[in-house]
Amino acid sequence: MLRLVKREARVRDELFGVRTVKNELQTAVNVFTHPDGRTVTIVGIEHLGTPEYFAQLRKVVDELEAAGASVRLETFQGQDNADAARDQAELEALRRLHDSIASRFNAWSELGLSWIGQRDSVMSTAPSWTHSDVADIDLVRVLGPEYHPASGKELQSKIEWIRQRNATYGLALLRYLEGWKQVRRGDDVQKDKHHVDWWAKQVISSWRECVELTKVLGQEGDTVLIWGAPHMKGLSQGLLRNGFELVDTQWFTACTAPRLWWRPSTRGQK
Repeated sequence: MLRLVKREARVRDELFGVRTVKNELQTAVNVFTHPDGRTVTIVGIEHLGTPEYFAQLRKVVDELEAAGASVRLETFQGQDNADAARDQAELEALRRLHDSIASRFNAWSELGLSWIGQRDSVMSTAPSWTHSDVADIDLVRVLGPEYHPASGKELQSKIEWIRQRNATYGLALLRYLEGWKQVRRGDDVQKDKHHVDWWAKQVISSWRECVELTKVLGQEGDTVLIWGAPHMKGLSQGLLRNGFELVDTQWFTACTAPRLWWRPSTRGQK
């Protein structure tokens, strides 16, 4: 019985695509095969990590692409198409969305750790990769023009709280503990329409995953999906329901929590 429980826990971690091992945050690369010969590899990526982490993932992707697989990268579509907005409210919502994406990891640079955002890494993009996701204007309309994405100010306040209390251990897992677990459980995080609530996290994520799955399932040949690790559960379930089988998993360490003696950087502080 204990062995069965441990096996189920291992499979659950693989399909979730993210786990913690001691003080490390790890993401998975899952390989699925179909009886017709197709292979889909989901590269679950944490959008914040060490340069070495992104380099390891890039090596995996390059090898698969060299073997003939096409690569699809999680990226909102139409980011430069302001003409799609029907009015000023939608235009402002698009601006907030793009600003949030561009600045989401800026606050982390103040901590003096060797973490960078995916956009600043070798996993940002490549000429041969297909950018694939829902259109940004569709996302704005589904969320509503008054919706405000989580801003850097909120993260900045958390970092300031950490500084004041020297609450250091597990800092690298802050986003995991406060964000991803809530997504998994389906907690109603905040009901205020101006913040990311349960509906936005759960339903919007599922919608985006379903849109991507329809593209992948209709595609010939092998495919590599580079998507945020929190999406791996939904993407994996969609593949399993369509005859694919999980045949291999590799784990990569995105970042390591600072040791107990580490203290946040005071760079920029008077």
